[in-house]
Amino acid sequence: MVIEDNTSPKKLIILRILEILEKYSDGDHKLKHSEILRILKREYGIECERKAIARNISILDNAGYEIRSESSGVYLVERKFDTSEIRYLIDSVLFNQYIPSNQAKDLIDKLKLEGGISFKNFKTNIKSFENENLSGQSYFPNIDFLSLAIEKGVKVEFYYLAYKTDKRLYNKSDKKNVVNPYQLLFKNGKYYLMCNYDQHPDSITFNRIDKISGLRLLESEKVKPLNQISGFENDFDISKLSAKLPYLFYSTPEKIEFIAERFLTDEIIDRFGINEVSFVEYDEKNIKVSLEASPAAFRFFARQFGTSLKVISPITLVDIIKKDIDEMRKKYE
Repeated sequence: MVIEDNTSPKKLIILRILEILEKYSDGDHKLKHSEILRILKREYGIECERKAIARNISILDNAGYEIRSESSGVYLVERKFDTSEIRYLIDSVLFNQYIPSNQAKDLIDKLKLEGGISFKNFKTNIKSFENENLSGQSYFPNIDFLSLAIEKGVKVEFYYLAYKTDKRLYNKSDKKNVVNPYQLLFKNGKYYLMCNYDQHPDSITFNRIDKISGLRLLESEKVKPLNQISGFENDFDISKLSAKLPYLFYSTPEKIEFIAERFLTDEIIDRFGINEVSFVEYDEKNIKVSLEASPAAFRFFARQFGTSLKVISPITLVDIIKKDIDEMRKKYE
């Protein structure tokens, strides 16, 4: 908690004491009243009597802050996040290679502050995910602006980036893309914008947040309602859609049936969702699987595990996969 100095130091004592308890105390690091007095003077230039510390701690305790007093000192018991939650959040940021390193470091530092004194010396290796191509990209501002555009129901424009063989990111086009933004979605370790391009009226596209540059809200251009796009006429459930699009290749979901080797059970559930899949015994080695998914997405899944599964229906997907197999065979002749 950061408090701006907009009044006299004496009036801020109670808030400064709370900050000190949040930053420096926990069950393993108790603070004596004399230590709190020293920190008040060192960090905030505030001097007060020892009895003022006890009085203000009592006020904080009565206000709902769980502060425990023992012979060895006082400490803040309850925090916004426990240790395991802070570690999980830090690791989630640390191993997300799509967050620019400078922005990741700032976020991790904020999380460590929430953890208090126990996280003061928590080691993180920021260099493990440094990517010079991302350092100039506005990852978190992009999330803020896109969230605002979705809330306001207005279009946005931006450049979309792609790598070239020199391993650097460039604009895919000299002209900005104008899109209708609908939803932010985290999938397969990446953050996406679900949107529609005006020039493709019946198509949904998923754009990577980390590859969006030069983002601008078009305040005067209202977004096209999602229910005007084919396949989205009814109520929209992002979690169900995500299960049907494991790779975010969009096509209208269809019922797909296939025979798969049993070892794929975990992979099928992970990719398509535990509530979206049904299994039937087929033989000792195989199972029959039914699910609803995007044929375009399942095509990619079938390419990955083609030697361990066989698509039965729809026949259009079977024909596409047969063609893929023929094309792959030709490349190795």
